[in-house]
Amino acid sequence: MAVDYRLAPEHPWPAAIEDGWAALRWLAAYAPLLAIDPLAIGVAGDSAGGNIAAVLALKARDAGGPILKTQVLIYPAVDLAASLPSHFTRADGYLLTRQAYVAYVRNYLAGQEVEGDWQVSPLRADRLDGLPPTVIITAGFDPLLDEGRAYAGRLAAAGVPVLHRLYPDMVHGFITMGGRLPAANRAIADIGRALASYDIYAFSDGGGI
Repeated sequence: MAVDYRLAPEHPWPAAIEDGWAALRWLAAYAPLLAIDPLAIGVAGDSAGGNIAAVLALKARDAGGPILKTQVLIYPAVDLAASLPSHFTRADGYLLTRQAYVAYVRNYLAGQEVEGDWQVSPLRADRLDGLPPTVIITAGFDPLLDEGRAYAGRLAAAGVPVLHRLYPDMVHGFITMGGRLPAANRAIADIGRALASYDIYAFSDGGGI
């Protein structure tokens, strides 16, 4: 199910989170009527969608449900302070620029100084234990590389099974470019294999496959 959540700047944070949370709770509540196994629901997203998915997983844990089977985070934006090294070493020349990213964050937050709130920057959550098994995809030429890698490491340290796959020659957004980039199709296949085979449960160090 793809959620048509409200978008910034017309609807700044936390509108997208509120819409995602409402949709997730609705899906879990009505899963039997939709012929969906309520114990096989996960969250997934890329880039800003990865941020929303990560926040929803934390909210579901803290609320005692819905129970999530997995979270799939594709080059997720998990620290909107944009302070980690890759935001500077890959600031220009790799499709997504630091300048554009900062503008997106500015639109999303609309002047709210909440970058340290875990519902904005899930990497800054006090604890990450109790989250579902996680697949994280990162790209080597991406300003968001370090935050995705750091999130994988923190999840693993908290005892969450993590499958982290780095595509070293790829840029932010590559997974939508399957018509031109074979790596995009490989990444989708990697995610599918992890979800279908339960191999994710065998990974606990965040080191990748």
